[in-house]
Amino acid sequence: MGNVTRSNSLLDDVRINLAAGKAYLTDAGSPGLIVLDLASGLSRRVLESVPGFTEGATPVSAEGHYLTSPEGKLQYIHADHLEISPDGKWFYFQPANGGLSRIETKYLDQAFFNTSLAGNNGLAAYAEPVALTSSTGGTAIDSNGVIYFSDTDEQRIITVSTNGTQSVLVQDPRLLWVDAMWITSDGKLWMPAAQLNRGVPFGNGQSNVTKPVFTYTIDIGVGPPANDHA
Repeated sequence: MGNVTRSNSLLDDVRINLAAGKAYLTDAGSPGLIVLDLASGLSRRVLESVPGFTEGATPVSAEGHYLTSPEGKLQYIHADHLEISPDGKWFYFQPANGGLSRIETKYLDQAFFNTSLAGNNGLAAYAEPVALTSSTGGTAIDSNGVIYFSDTDEQRIITVSTNGTQSVLVQDPRLLWVDAMWITSDGKLWMPAAQLNRGVPFGNGQSNVTKPVFTYTIDIGVGPPANDHA
């Protein structure tokens, strides 16, 4: 990715906005967003270290415990989850410890060609909070613009409406760190229970993963947005 990455970068998730011809990638290691122009292959780094992309003061937690490294250090994960609204207007983002924000994609696309807007946190003024979400394993968005996120502490899937209202879709002790959710055209939400918090990197150097690892589904009665599953 050239000069848009840092020595501690960890490119995590990606979403594509076909209408704008752009892809957006979160950097969980060095907090920021990378805007990639699909036609030219050129990229620009924006939203660097702004509130909503940094992990804040609270470590990531799961099953009621803070995550720790093999060295026993509390774990923080920066810019992680992202979604694009079905109409392509809004870009949603949050760090792994929660706190969902959004910004209009037009500002991200303008910043691709505008150095002053891209740098010095020029985009921060256009970002706004949406919902006070919890520590999260993964997200998805449906064709109505409803966002689904996994609550890693309570083993729940919670929906966030376009006005920020949260509702519990399902709660089940088997939903351990659901990540990389996927909505299918027949109206099902696929939920891989990855148990990431029980692995060696976040389990204080030990693996407590219960095998086999399962993927679950639930009917939600709505399909994916066209711009997410093209």
